[in-house]
Amino acid sequence: MIKLFLKSLKHGLVLAFFLIFFLIVYTIWINLWLAKSVGQFKVPLKLGTVVSSDRLFNKLIPSMELRHSWQNIQNKFNYFVIEYQLRDDFIQHQSPRLMNWCKENECVAHRIKFLDNRTNQFKLFTLDDFFSNTRLNLRRTEYQDFRLKAFLQSLPVGSTVIISEPFSLFDRPQVFHKFREWVLKLRAEHPELQ
Repeated sequence: MIKLFLKSLKHGLVLAFFLIFFLIVYTIWINLWLAKSVGQFKVPLKLGTVVSSDRLFNKLIPSMELRHSWQNIQNKFNYFVIEYQLRDDFIQHQSPRLMNWCKENECVAHRIKFLDNRTNQFKLFTLDDFFSNTRLNLRRTEYQDFRLKAFLQSLPVGSTVIISEPFSLFDRPQVFHKFREWVLKLRAEHPELQ
């Protein structure tokens, strides 16, 4: 009986050491495997900055040559928001140089007027203060809604629309609720846009 007990104890200890060794190796292997796959995954963080032809090009020389100060920082950004040169109230500041530069870089059409014929040059657009200027300030919004619908339908398929509103607008929960409903309705009506 003592021999059987010692033999069982010996086999139990060998099995326990084997299991502990296996668990240690398995844990190290899983940790290394997970660390490798996490290291390969990169969060798609995109940075953007505001651009205008004054910041990119030399004012005195009408050429496509970029300023040296701009060349030093351009590669740090993924996309570029056109500051004011697409706005219909800044017609005198339009820049063909900036539009040519945007063909090779990912520019955001910021505050572009609705049904502007240059929308085909872009894939990123903003609806800047549209909700606050129409839904909160006007009683009848049929005309503005018609213009917005026509604008969104005119955008290239797969375009991204960024809706920007001042954060102070959402101090009241009921305003945020109305905004969210409006955005969801727009999304449902225009599934070809992002």
